[in-house]
Amino acid sequence: MCPKIRIKFAIYLTPLIYLNDFRLRKAKSLLLMHPDWQIQQVGEAVGLIDISRFIQQFRKTFGLTPNQFRKYR
Repeated sequence: MCPKIRIKFAIYLTPLIYLNDFRLRKAKSLLLMHPDWQIQQVGEAVGLIDISRFIQQFRKTFGLTPNQFRKYR
């Protein structure tokens, strides 16, 4: 069995979905730990270089943009 299939069966996610979820959860914690960082810096720190894609994925996952999350937390 190929490793990709084993990972998918083990955690019920593809590696790409797992990686994006991990990055977004890390970004969420960085937004709170570093309120002085710009949103682009947070995205780059977790490996999401395209700022508009980062904001779009963050909003889709958490229901708020990174700025809204930071403001209401």
